[in-house]
Amino acid sequence: LYGIRPEEIPALVGGDTLDVFSFQRAIMQSIWESCGELSLELHGARSVRGFWSMIQHNDREIMAHYYSYIEKLVANGELHPEKLALLTDRLLMNYGYEQVDGSQMLNFRLYPIRNKDSVDIRRAAIELEPLSEYLKRFDLND
Repeated sequence: LYGIRPEEIPALVGGDTLDVFSFQRAIMQSIWESCGELSLELHGARSVRGFWSMIQHNDREIMAHYYSYIEKLVANGELHPEKLALLTDRLLMNYGYEQVDGSQMLNFRLYPIRNKDSVDIRRAAIELEPLSEYLKRFDLND
């Protein structure tokens, strides 16, 4: 599985999104079984971020399965807290709950935020820009 570029995956699995997810799951399981928990010390930042990206862009069951692992990486300082915020919001959204940190869009609109009046305080605590600044990147207003 090593040496396969992300853009090559659709051709390898026939281009079906579900097949891409299945392929990613197989890669993740292979990495997990052969390397164990990834860490900065043993595997480097690129590997840790890449594994997070596969989790973040997978189905909600995979996100939920690896959630505590991402929490651990953030708690140990091996992954920026933004990554956990993105995963948390996406997971909440995928299960139909309001997001917490305002990182997710749905149908070109900001997905609803729980306790929106204090979202910038939460964002600042994890070194994220204010929500209004974030939304400017998407040409959206608060």
